[in-house]
Amino acid sequence: MKIPFFNLPRQNSLIEEELQAAISTIINSGQQFNGGWSNNLKKILTKHTGIDYCVLLGSGTQALECIAAYGRAFYGEEVDRVFIPALTYQATAAAYLKAGWDVGFIDVDDEGLIRNDEIERVLETTGPNGWRPLIVSVGLYGNNRLRFNELLNGQTHDGAQDWVSGVGQFSRATAISFDPTKNLASIGNGGAIITTYQGLADFAEAWNSNGPTFEVGEHCSSISTNSRMSEIDAASVVIKYKYLAAWQERRRKIAQYLVDQLANTRVRTLVTNQNIKSHALQKFVIDVDDRDSFVTRLRYLGIQTRVHYATPLPDLPMFQHCVGPVGVSAAYILSRRVLSLPIYPELTDTEVEYIASSVIAVAK
Repeated sequence: MKIPFFNLPRQNSLIEEELQAAISTIINSGQQFNGGWSNNLKKILTKHTGIDYCVLLGSGTQALECIAAYGRAFYGEEVDRVFIPALTYQATAAAYLKAGWDVGFIDVDDEGLIRNDEIERVLETTGPNGWRPLIVSVGLYGNNRLRFNELLNGQTHDGAQDWVSGVGQFSRATAISFDPTKNLASIGNGGAIITTYQGLADFAEAWNSNGPTFEVGEHCSSISTNSRMSEIDAASVVIKYKYLAAWQERRRKIAQYLVDQLANTRVRTLVTNQNIKSHALQKFVIDVDDRDSFVTRLRYLGIQTRVHYATPLPDLPMFQHCVGPVGVSAAYILSRRVLSLPIYPELTDTEVEYIASSVIAVAK
C-alpha cells in the first residue's frame, strides 16, 4: 500500500465539476481580482470568526508581512521587540525581521506551544516608556490555545493561523493561509487578515494593491506591494468551505482512531483526548525515539511522512542573531523527535488502519 502525505488530486476530484464551472465563469467574466467570489469569501470569514474586518492577500506569508509592517509603523520606536515561538515555520519570524522588528524567541512546552512561564518572563521586560514587547501566537499543527490572553491585559498582539475551524480562537490581528495543504485551501495560493481594527484593514487594503504610502498615526508610512488574491483562488476556497465541517469531522474520527490505537505504545501523540475537540488537526504529529529510523521504516512500508520542524528558528542562520531560549530548550528536543503522519479527510478506513498498524509495528 502506498499512502502519500498529501493527496490533493483525490480531494479535488470530488468537487471537480464545481471548480471547473467557477473557473469557466471567472475566465469569461474578465474579472480576475476583487470580484464576487472575493467578496463572498470575505463575508464567509467574518461570519465564521465573528471578526469585523477581512482583507484578502496573495498568501499567508504576505498577510503576516502586512501585519508586521502595520505594527512597525503604528508603534514606531515605542515597541520594537516581538517574541515568537521557537518551534514553527520560519515565515512568521522572517516577516517581522523584514518589517524592521527586533525578533526574540520563546521556548515551548511538550505540545510545541508557548509556555506560560515564558510569557510571564517576557512580559516582565519593558522597553522605552514602559511598553511591553509584543507576543505572536502561532497555531502549531492546528493547535492554538491562545491561553495568554488574560496575561496580556489588553496588550495588542498578532496571531498566525494556518487553519480555519469552528473554535473561533483568533487574536486581534490574525493571518490566515489558504495554501493547498491547509484544511481550508485554495487550488493555488492565498491568504487573509482578519482583524478588529479598521485602521489595520484600511492599511492592508492599500498595502496589498500598490496603493499610496499609508500614514499610520504620527509614525512612518509603509511601502506597499502587489498581493491580491485571485478570483479563481477565492472561488476554490468558497467552494471548499461548504465541505469544511464534514471534512473536519472526518479528520477528527481519523485522529481519534490513531490516538486510541497508539495509546499503549512507545509513541506519544501531540493530539490527545484532552485537546482533540479544540484541535484543528491540520497535522497529526507523533513524538518518537530514533525518528530517522521511524521515517525510513515507514517509507519502506509505503507511508510518506514529514518533519515539522527539524530545526528550531533560533538555530537557523538567518535568526542566529536573535535572542532565543537559553540552554537545551524544549523546542530543540521536540525538533529532533516529532514526525507528522498523513491525515486528510480522503483517507480510507483501510488506509488509516494501515497507518496505525505500521506505526505500532515500527514502535515495537
